[in-house]
Amino acid sequence: MLILQKEIECLNREKDIQSKLISELESSLELHKFKSDTLQKELSEAKSAIAPVKNIASTNTYSQVLQKNVKNEKNVESSVLLVKSADRNNRDDVLQVLSKTIIPSRLNICISGTKKIKEGVAVYCKGDDDVAKLKNAVNGQLNGRLTANELKKYNPRLLVKNVNFSDDIKDDKMLIENIVGLNDMDDHADLKVITKIERTRQIVLEVSPDLRKKLLTRGYVWLGWRKCPIVDHLRITQCFRCCKFGHIAKQCKSSTSACIKCSRDHMANQCEVASDQVKCINCVSYGSKSKSHVQVNHAANDSHCPAYINYVRNLKNRINFD
Repeated sequence: MLILQKEIECLNREKDIQSKLISELESSLELHKFKSDTLQKELSEAKSAIAPVKNIASTNTYSQVLQKNVKNEKNVESSVLLVKSADRNNRDDVLQVLSKTIIPSRLNICISGTKKIKEGVAVYCKGDDDVAKLKNAVNGQLNGRLTANELKKYNPRLLVKNVNFSDDIKDDKMLIENIVGLNDMDDHADLKVITKIERTRQIVLEVSPDLRKKLLTRGYVWLGWRKCPIVDHLRITQCFRCCKFGHIAKQCKSSTSACIKCSRDHMANQCEVASDQVKCINCVSYGSKSKSHVQVNHAANDSHCPAYINYVRNLKNRINFD
């Protein structure tokens, strides 16, 4: 009887212990649920807060935007005339001299805007006919004071993807012969190899405007043992030190660095500013130079950055897409 009583006592103690464990587990579960709900709420709030600075770490947004916008684009400001002072030792205000002498309405010239450059002014016209009229007027009426020349345009470039770099296409000459021979091109086709990137299996070609249209319409080229996609290519470089476009860090001449998020003098990985303090250093400068209101509350590598879009537009203006 005594033994049975002891067994009952042991069972009761075990039951009490189990009840305590269950109670503790339930409390722990409630605590974890509370923490999970809190974290979920904080995560949702954080996502909303960082929305204005999305794409800060992205390296592909630029190229994605370019592929959407560069094809078949005809910019209304693609016709540009550069007007400079003829006497470098006596640089008058070129725009002032130009505006006092040339009256666009009398020449039936449509001008969309002007921009000061190093030795004069760039005049953006509606079309090539307007550029020709203005050029003749400047060189005729202001000969000796100002000189006018059309902006030199370059042939477009195309990116060939998914290339298999076999032995018969590693040499530039053989590569061109391969492309010309397999893609119904004239032997004298205006085609030049700019660079080969074996790591990413890509080739950059420079082509004539007509050949560009032909290849983009088809969308691919036969090359070696493959059918390779082909798209427009516009090389965009941005310095991660000063955040400006047109060069890379090892070529940077700036005396100070600029954070890509807040524009202050530190690198992005050292930045501790809040999401609502993001400021694009390029748009601050762009707004000041253009004397216009420009949104600056975004990172300097945002794909919708006004300064970036303006930079791309200017690059396209220097390419002969016609």
